Amino acid sequence: MAEVKETKTAMFSRIVNHRTNLVIRRIRQLGKASDTARYEYSGAQVAEVFDAIQAEINAAKARFQPSNGNKVSEFKLGKV
Repeated sequence: MAEVKETKTAMFSRIVNHRTNLVIRRIRQLGKASDTARYEYSGAQVAEVFDAIQAEINAAKARFQPSNGNKVSEFKLGKV
């Protein structure tokens, strides 16, 4: 029996659907940290978290544009 090879477009769709759903679940999980009955945080900390997330979204989006590098960094609250 001949193997049916997955096209690059189908593979992209399969992988991106899975990874996007993982990211969405994690963002929803992060939102649960907004519970002020359990956690205390400042507006500056919240801004720092979402600035870091936005920077990573921008970097990931840029990678889909022609001739961009693969700059990777890690987030750490309070990083100077």
